[in-house]
Amino acid sequence: MKQLILGTVQLGMNYGVNNREGKPSIEEAFNILNTAYENNICFLDTASAYGDSEKVIGNFIKKENKHFKIVTKLKKLDENKDKIAQVEESLRDSLHNLCVSKIDYYLYHSFEDLINNKDVFQYLEELKKKGTIKKLGVSIYDPKELEYILINLSDNIDFIQIPFNILDLRWLKDDLLKKTKDKNIEVAARSIFLQGLFFASNDTVNKIHPKAYEYITRLKDFSADKKVTIQQLVMSFVKQQEDIDYLLVGCEDKEQLLNNISNFNASIEFSQADLQYIYESFWTIDKKIIDPRQW
Repeated sequence: MKQLILGTVQLGMNYGVNNREGKPSIEEAFNILNTAYENNICFLDTASAYGDSEKVIGNFIKKENKHFKIVTKLKKLDENKDKIAQVEESLRDSLHNLCVSKIDYYLYHSFEDLINNKDVFQYLEELKKKGTIKKLGVSIYDPKELEYILINLSDNIDFIQIPFNILDLRWLKDDLLKKTKDKNIEVAARSIFLQGLFFASNDTVNKIHPKAYEYITRLKDFSADKKVTIQQLVMSFVKQQEDIDYLLVGCEDKEQLLNNISNFNASIEFSQADLQYIYESFWTIDKKIIDPRQW
């Protein structure tokens, strides 16, 4: 059964091309977390690099005595410093900030850090055996990175985060996600709204890439034909991917979170003609449009 993960980067810093509200106040952040808890969202996603997101979550857990499964991430490693010492510090800070004694899901925030530091990987494996880390994973950007993991690390990686949305269909090629599930690796889809690009103004879309406007317009027309909102359309499309376990969605305030929950619970049927239109329209899109790192 699919589950929502609440992304909390917005609780710690300004984030997203379409973020109008900015970082919420502590009161509003607690309101968001309480709303998530009351609506049976069991997972929170955060990272050392997300400003003071971990501290906000930890303060909430301490004050409200309400607990979540936490996904957090290792800081990007500095090549010029002792790697193990960096991991120890990053993990210690996360445990302290989150007010927990164990990390449910501990992820590499960088694929390069995963493959280039065997000593760090072995150290994290030891921490997993001791129970300090329950599951080990990585946040990746490119299908080639997942291919590498499946060939070389599938017995050691428990969880991956991928950027997957209705415009970024690279992950469906060559049965890549099916192969991942066959290895019993949990899959979370992030960036399902492409960091807010689907709802951005025409000027913002055009600044990112000249052809981005064309794809967003097709998406808007398609949602109008289906008589649903873009939010409902794109979330339902990801939700219906049988090899994806979790949908990771952030929010700027309580109302946006409730809207995301409502859209997640809605069920939109896609006919074969619908799916054919999606694949024909969006199967091959310039990476500069679908990879926010290149905006």
